[in-house]
Amino acid sequence: MNKKEILENIFTNTISIDEGINALKKLSKDDTIMFNNPIYKKIVQTIAPFINDNEENIKDSGALFSNVEYFGRLLLLRFFQDNGFFLKSKERVDKGAIKTKIRLDDKYSELFETLLLILEKENIITIDNNVITTTDKAESQKLKNDLDNAESFKKNLINKYPDMTSHFNLLEICISNYGNILSGDKSPDGIMFPVYSMELVEGIFRGNILADYFNDLISDFAVNYIKEIRKGSPDRTIKIIEVGAGTGGTSVKLMESVKNFDKIEYFFTDMSKVFTRSCEKKFKPLFPNVVFKKLDIEGNLNEQGFETGSFDLVVGSNVIHSTKNLSTTLSNVKSLLIEKGFFLLNEVTAVQDFTTLTFGLLAGWRDFVDSELRMPNSPLLDINGWLRLLKTMNFANPIALSTSHQDKPDSFSQTLFVCEKNDNDKQLIEVLQNLSKKVISINEADESILIESNDLL
Repeated sequence: MNKKEILENIFTNTISIDEGINALKKLSKDDTIMFNNPIYKKIVQTIAPFINDNEENIKDSGALFSNVEYFGRLLLLRFFQDNGFFLKSKERVDKGAIKTKIRLDDKYSELFETLLLILEKENIITIDNNVITTTDKAESQKLKNDLDNAESFKKNLINKYPDMTSHFNLLEICISNYGNILSGDKSPDGIMFPVYSMELVEGIFRGNILADYFNDLISDFAVNYIKEIRKGSPDRTIKIIEVGAGTGGTSVKLMESVKNFDKIEYFFTDMSKVFTRSCEKKFKPLFPNVVFKKLDIEGNLNEQGFETGSFDLVVGSNVIHSTKNLSTTLSNVKSLLIEKGFFLLNEVTAVQDFTTLTFGLLAGWRDFVDSELRMPNSPLLDINGWLRLLKTMNFANPIALSTSHQDKPDSFSQTLFVCEKNDNDKQLIEVLQNLSKKVISINEADESILIESNDLL
């Protein structure tokens, strides 16, 4: 059946719904059709001015992140030089010798390779299988000056861009402890979260222009969703759940934004009881109606006391990438949602030295089973990778709502994705019922179809 026959049979009701569903899927090269969900469309239209007014500034701020990246590479080179490597040009050394000297724990083998690639990218070394050769740059006066003045470089940038303070400090704390961490003598968790304190990383996820922009955007989406729902259902309880809430970087803004609405249930969850209890102690006095509860998003939801199909909004900010199996995770996320509920996914969407040098030490950076979905040398996905995966997992209408991404070296790439749970068969049936209104022409010669889509999202 060619495309013309498919459409003609749809319009004359001479094929069954199941046949129509399969036929309509064939009409779309990527099996994806955008639907006119009035609430979805209205929310995006409402917050579009905020994005238009701020996104370019956010991209410019992301480009400044190159200073943080370079500082991290200087500290990484200093670590290797303190261990006697990469001091002179044309120096040749076997990887095994380095591993022996730093007493590398096997669990960090892949990270070790990535650390070397970071220095190769900076043109300090070249790598030929297991042999590393130091370049002339290692003895250049500029690099020596930069190493000698790394501390003043950091201070000058912090004075100029104070909201980057946490990034510089976290790099310094982590890399100064590489000797103990990479050997397995100390846990990176104990370094980054001393005595379960979140102080070192809190400033990464809020209190800086990049993080705050995306936190504001998530909050704006949630507030507008509540307002739209309340127009038709003023008495309905609306449930929001944040998975992997961690330090509460996104939570604070979101909880503050929704606290004055009636009949809102907000669940702050994390797989760590320590984080959950710590944040409950910190935030419960400010947000007494929030429920703080442990949740492993890859585990059985019902066994953990979470009712499937009951949440209007699921929020995952800088956490979904750290799960072992993205398909399992996203399946559970979808299970939590009500029909036509929304998933807000906030993720880093490019491999950056900063995240590798810091969060790359944690188990969640390497303990995954679906490397074919991830970018090389990281658990991350790029923008297209997330969009493909969300479509594969049958989330409807996934979009990259806003991003700081630029095709510039070392710029910071953060992206907020939005998608909805909308049963595919129901969606396709709705389109089957309305498609005849959208068709303008059918060209039998090349089987092309022109469909009006101005009122689609």
